[in-house]
Amino acid sequence: MRRSWIPPRRPGPLPEILLAENDEVLSSWLTRSAALYRARPEALLEQLGISEVVPAVLDRRVLPMDLERLSVAMRSSPEAIGRMTFTGEPPEALEFVAHRFPLWTCRQCASEFMGRDLAQVRLRTWFIAIASRCRRCGGQLTPARARASRALHNIIADGESYELHARVRDRLALAFETGRPVAAVTRAMKALAAPVPMDKRARYIARNRGRLPCGPDRVPPLLWQLDGTRKLRRLMDGYQSWRPPDGRPYAVWPPAGQVAATMGLTVLAAAGMAMWEILADLGLVEHGDHLVVKDILSGAQAVQTVAN
Repeated sequence: MRRSWIPPRRPGPLPEILLAENDEVLSSWLTRSAALYRARPEALLEQLGISEVVPAVLDRRVLPMDLERLSVAMRSSPEAIGRMTFTGEPPEALEFVAHRFPLWTCRQCASEFMGRDLAQVRLRTWFIAIASRCRRCGGQLTPARARASRALHNIIADGESYELHARVRDRLALAFETGRPVAAVTRAMKALAAPVPMDKRARYIARNRGRLPCGPDRVPPLLWQLDGTRKLRRLMDGYQSWRPPDGRPYAVWPPAGQVAATMGLTVLAAAGMAMWEILADLGLVEHGDHLVVKDILSGAQAVQTVAN
């Protein structure tokens, strides 16, 4: 059995340091560095005096003191290491980020890494659910897991619907990368999946009680009730098969649910103020969210109703 060799803790850089790949996520770099010393990543981080020893957690948040220690140990700068993570992103933006396992891969980069014996490299962009292009090479991203539902196959085969999803996804990715307030988007997407009562009396009761009706499986989601989503509904198997569980972030929604949410977002963005006021009264969105959503989508001229 091979024994690990980690240099004793000291205030200085590691004896040998691997170069980080462009856009490599921090956990990937740390895991490869630990392998160089035949050690577990947790053991290496503990030896370096890092307060959080789970690399995947460091991808989402890193304390300033840990950034300083890592910058010394890895011969880098705190700013450069911070850019390898999602530190500083608001909780709403992190709903678009996968945890531990990437959602995407880039065939061109993956092939290059394999040829250089760097198959363990994971890029930061691969963890962003709304990403479509590899930041390192500009190539098209492909799903890391090829499994797809019948509903998703139907949407892709339709062509027009999936193109709309791709345009909206690109606008959301741009908003994410430029630090736009994507919280309004995540709230609107969750509202689309919520069992919003359209009956005035039921809505009045729900608003007074401060909660939506019980038994959501018996109440269709808002997406299923909007006139502009008829074509999408024909392509889907039924809302029970894609509606995401309550409290789960967008990054772990079923792929068909992610596509439905982006397409439904264009319909909701084009809806009148009355609809947004209803959602605000139910506590699903905040006042002013419709302006943010429209602004984010309008940059790619993506605000349009799904064809009936």
